[in-house]
Amino acid sequence: MIDFARLPPMHGAGGPGAGIGGGFGGGGFLGGSSRPSSGSGGRPGSRAGSAVGLRRADSRGTLGCGPPQFVAQQHLGSVQHGGRGSGFMIGSGSFASLHAVRPSLVHPLLQLPPAAAQALPSSRPGSQAESRTAESFGSTAASPSAFMQTSSSSFSLPRLGALAAVAPLSAAESAGATTPSRNVAQLLEKLTDVDSKVRAEAVKALGQVARRGEVAVAAAMIGRLADTNRLVRKHALEALTQVADRGDPEVVAGLVRSLRHEAWFVRQAAATAAGRMSHKGDEGVIEMLIARLGDDREEVAQAALDALAAVSRPGDQDVIGAVLEQLGASGSTVRCSAIQTLAQVSDRGDSRVLTELLLVLGDDHQEVRQALISAVPCIAIAGDPTVVHELISKLEAPELDANARAAAASLLGRVSNDDGSSRAPIQSLLKCLQGDEECWLVRRASIDALACIVPRGDHKVVESLVACTMDADSGVRQSAVSALGAVARRGDLRATATLVRLLHPQGSGGDGLHEKMPFMRLAIVQALGQVSPVGHNGALQALLGRLDDPHAGVRDAAAESLKHVSEQGDDALVEALLHDLLAD
Repeated sequence: MIDFARLPPMHGAGGPGAGIGGGFGGGGFLGGSSRPSSGSGGRPGSRAGSAVGLRRADSRGTLGCGPPQFVAQQHLGSVQHGGRGSGFMIGSGSFASLHAVRPSLVHPLLQLPPAAAQALPSSRPGSQAESRTAESFGSTAASPSAFMQTSSSSFSLPRLGALAAVAPLSAAESAGATTPSRNVAQLLEKLTDVDSKVRAEAVKALGQVARRGEVAVAAAMIGRLADTNRLVRKHALEALTQVADRGDPEVVAGLVRSLRHEAWFVRQAAATAAGRMSHKGDEGVIEMLIARLGDDREEVAQAALDALAAVSRPGDQDVIGAVLEQLGASGSTVRCSAIQTLAQVSDRGDSRVLTELLLVLGDDHQEVRQALISAVPCIAIAGDPTVVHELISKLEAPELDANARAAAASLLGRVSNDDGSSRAPIQSLLKCLQGDEECWLVRRASIDALACIVPRGDHKVVESLVACTMDADSGVRQSAVSALGAVARRGDLRATATLVRLLHPQGSGGDGLHEKMPFMRLAIVQALGQVSPVGHNGALQALLGRLDDPHAGVRDAAAESLKHVSEQGDDALVEALLHDLLAD
């Protein structure tokens, strides 16, 4: 049940009475006149109670003309409501005003009971439909097919309401049926309606009520993939997966034909559907999808790549070869999809694929480099000496730009062994930290990589990280602090003293705050909880001081770190915590 009284106002063409703000008793309008509906007089802002029905508004209560208007009559339980005309007006003189209505407001109103739909087609004042009351709409005895009668009206609201309401009832009616139901046939007729909203609702309803394997519906959904409206195509794609079985020969054949369609958006939808509806390894579909990789529209090529990832068998060299060619595509989205597809169809350790991927490290687009950093670990074998050596070469190549070298550093942290058995990648990463002229992006990526592959207690790495905590770049400092927490052993006094000093300068007595940025204080507090010796007075004082931090995340992290650093039964700590609690 919608609480209309709590919805924000929707201003129409009228005065103070227009919009939701008028409340139920005030006869508010959506996109309509400021004149209240007849009989209004209930209390403004009355809140919605139980059952919502729809009835035709009294013609005296509107100033609009053209499409019929409807009032959502609220039956309030204990609340004294106004006269029979009190209600909530939807629409006025033109259908255009309905476009301003929020979908979240209109959609629940479209779930009409059967008898309500029968009352909608006639717009002639004084008709029998007009005399119906909201109470008479509570019956559900009418057949679901009665809803479809309203779709012949030129007014979209009742037509959409009929289509939306017929789905749940038709589903029950068609259960166990051996022939297409009358409602399915009527919905199929609505697929050619001039109103795209009606077509979209019809397609969505068919996906809910049609039986799986119903050939006529599946063929109609394939036909709607050529619809000019994007929403209709989207619903048709979803409905197709609901009514057709994966690998259905007739469906697959229809999709293959659609891959040759002259309209690019049809080829795109067909490629996406082929990826969902075809069996893995279907050679006919794979051949057509490979052909679409050279499509002149990036959207089609991208959809074909995504579909190939779904239907190709791992290690299919024909597919891999075709996808590798797309690494040089002009569109960055196509290159991203190609990399992601290779991660799914390549065999582990495929040297051909890895060699080609590493050539893309210097791509100008960040999303392509990020896709590469995610894909290579899925293909490379951990510690593969060939891959590690190639990455080290790229990291140390001065002719490469900072983006490519930073990507190489990140990959070293993902594909190198994490037991420290190979010192070559660690030494290469440490060199990047010692160069004064090195780009901050490479330094930060190198620190993050070291945190992944260096075993705890490596003193040389800890020494380099301590130096990086004083870097001019805040991002480098943050990575260095976090890496200290991952690499230094618990009880490392130098690491602990460095972290405490970052929070509080010397001679401040623990009260002064040195680090001004919240994300840095958060990283320091977390690292202290990982490396500080238990009972270390400086660490305890620094963490206690952060219990009053203005940033909630820092306060929570300080409390968590205190659990790991404090000694059980520490009276001084308990007293400090009680003092802090009482101060609040």
